Amino acid sequence: MKNKAVVILFFILFPLIVGLACTCGLLPIGGEKEEVVEVTIPPVVVQEVEQPTEEVPTEEIAPTQPVQGMESTAGDLVLSKEIWNTTDEQAYAGFILTNQNQERTLKDVDYEISFLDAGGSEIANDWNSFPYLFPGQSLGVFYLYYLNEGDPTIANVDITYGYDSTSAPNEFTNPFTSEKIRFWEGDFWPIVTGMIDNQDEVSYTNVRSSILCYNAAGEIVGGGTSYTDFVPALDQMGFNAFVDTFDTVASTEVFPVFSYSSEEFEDTDAFWARTAILDDNFYISSSNLMFGGALITNNLADQTLTNTIMSVTVLDDLGYVTNFGTQFIDFLLPGETLGVSPYISSHPSEAKPSTYIVNLFPGEIEEDYEISSNVFRVNSATLGGDFNDQVLVNFTNTYTKQVSEVDVYVLLYDSDGNILGGGNTYSTEPTPAGGSTNVEVYAFFDKEYTVARVEAWVLPNFWTNFE
Repeated sequence: MKNKAVVILFFILFPLIVGLACTCGLLPIGGEKEEVVEVTIPPVVVQEVEQPTEEVPTEEIAPTQPVQGMESTAGDLVLSKEIWNTTDEQAYAGFILTNQNQERTLKDVDYEISFLDAGGSEIANDWNSFPYLFPGQSLGVFYLYYLNEGDPTIANVDITYGYDSTSAPNEFTNPFTSEKIRFWEGDFWPIVTGMIDNQDEVSYTNVRSSILCYNAAGEIVGGGTSYTDFVPALDQMGFNAFVDTFDTVASTEVFPVFSYSSEEFEDTDAFWARTAILDDNFYISSSNLMFGGALITNNLADQTLTNTIMSVTVLDDLGYVTNFGTQFIDFLLPGETLGVSPYISSHPSEAKPSTYIVNLFPGEIEEDYEISSNVFRVNSATLGGDFNDQVLVNFTNTYTKQVSEVDVYVLLYDSDGNILGGGNTYSTEPTPAGGSTNVEVYAFFDKEYTVARVEAWVLPNFWTNFE
């Protein structure tokens, strides 16, 4: 079992034990060079405006009308639906790249966007590349540039794109789809949420999703990007992303693809059995924010885990994602139990969260780590501060070496043992062998509840020095 759903009520707890194991490897890359095409989107033509009979001062009309509908190809790669536009402070471009070959996978697909002035000089540039575009698969691209004072007027946009090689997909086909996509106006910024579905029998990390927003006429009027840290095999993972929009949004499309940092992990019981969720509780506060946390453990008695990830996906009654939270744990020592309270994004005011799903990705085994058990002893953890939101943690380094750069985690509990919230921070202060250090950790929880107990943990991170 890789995840769980829990109805969001005040302090309802459902303990879950999860487990799973992994072999991982980078996805293969390489091949033979194919054609690259450069597309120049012509500047917008602005018609002359008739002056009114009264002498009213007029301003120069900027090229703000979109260019749509052009289609160009580079071998099997087709570019369509492109648009560019400017506002008073921004310039943006959007388009779709599609592999029109129904039998071959395109490899090392790339694009480059250049905003140009009237003389052809480059004002701004954006580029990216992707390991695969499977038969019939599309990739949405949206680039936003914030105009600087003194920038010349953008008169043109050049788009160059191509791919290096093709290959027969064999059994390695596109595993990703998106569903339950929803556009939220948001309280301060538009948000797109949804679920990324993995139809493969292996789990993947670092899945990139590009987002395009369309108006009622089907024209691109905004977009953004989201990275999903992991998607379990034959399962789903939620996401939320802020997007930029320049017109009323009628529909939204999400394009999940592999990135060069994507890795695959075999879906075995041994992999998932490496870790477990011992306890969790997430709830909506009186201020309409979400707080909570979880207690996790490394089930391996003699092996350290690295890159462990805990995520929380919050859903409404219809199954649409309303908000999302993630916590990365650099190292989880053998047999270590850790309290985690991830930051969860605020849900839009029009959203009504009702359930949540907790996922725990075990990560990889770290061979020959410096320490085989936790050398940090927590002496005290006390809640205080001007707003009763700071936990003062005192810990001792029991190791034989001085240690600097550590992570500190805290969880807060009520008198019934329910998790109210928590937080984490890092300390750069060197702690000599046998010495002690004080660290302040900001804790997040609903202040209407009384904290009866505070727990704290100290763990090494990627930057920890043993000297």
